Amino acid sequence: MIEIESNVNLKQLNTMALASIAEYYCAVHSVAELTEAIDFAQREALALHILGEGSNTLPVSHVSGLSCRVALKGIEIVQDSQDTVILRVASGENWHQLVAHTVNNRWWGIENLALIPGAVGAAPVQNIGAYGVEIADVLLAVEVFDLQTLTQRTLSKAECELSYRESTFKGNDRGRFVILQVLLELSKIAKPVLSYAGLSELAVLADREALSASRVAERVIELRSAKLPNPTELPNSGSYFKNPIVARSVADSLLENFPQAPHWVVGQEVKFAAAWLMDQCGFRGTELAGGFQPYHLQALVMTNPKGGSYRDLLRAETEVIRTVASRFGITLEREPQLLG
Repeated sequence: MIEIESNVNLKQLNTMALASIAEYYCAVHSVAELTEAIDFAQREALALHILGEGSNTLPVSHVSGLSCRVALKGIEIVQDSQDTVILRVASGENWHQLVAHTVNNRWWGIENLALIPGAVGAAPVQNIGAYGVEIADVLLAVEVFDLQTLTQRTLSKAECELSYRESTFKGNDRGRFVILQVLLELSKIAKPVLSYAGLSELAVLADREALSASRVAERVIELRSAKLPNPTELPNSGSYFKNPIVARSVADSLLENFPQAPHWVVGQEVKFAAAWLMDQCGFRGTELAGGFQPYHLQALVMTNPKGGSYRDLLRAETEVIRTVASRFGITLEREPQLLG
């Protein structure tokens, strides 16, 4: 039997440390316990909210319904060949610990995603990415519990509809699936992605065949630690805004006035650096409503040093969005998802 608690403060269950009272809360460690939680929510006519490690979740001040933290564990080798290995990883595993496990085994594919906070189950939801790599590059499938049919099923990568920080889990099927496990295909052959600034220096080692996945992960950790705060020391939810992707016509107009703006061509569109846009508006290190503050080393990371409320966070977010839109004609979008 799972333990279902009432009036639980979710402050310790979201890395932004927003105080939030969940009407009901439970943690599940198996599909059987998840089914119990679903039965309780249906019996009591409650909304069901799924939680991971709270690194990309912003709970409102009072979350009605049942907040259910999925804590399934396990890493299993499904297929082991000469060149590749396929892993089945439970959604409750910590993402960075998974990266450490893979590089220790000399498997390539997710070393550039080291030190990203959160649980494995959140990775396909956000299509997490960093330093030139996304989980879409190694994802084979996602095993889910379908809340519409109350059955388990497997979604192919194509069915997950992954794009830049988006997926079907945030779009058409938001709230429908509980992610149970992910299947990843990793390489035993060195395939370093070193195009991102800060990693190119490792190319010399790669040329000498002396570069390991572990060394790439170590360098990524160095880079992230130098500019991103540890949420256990300074509450934050990582990158708060997505890098905006706009039409070529919009990009051309902006670049006429701001030719120095960092940008990348993405097919027929252009991606701009949200952090740079915020920097030009003077937001880096500036205190906003409720004491929320874009981090002084990386404006994209919204921090909560003074224990601000959800209401204050929305005020701070709105100020940033309006200011950037007024100056550049680009509307920033929040990356973390609201809970409740």
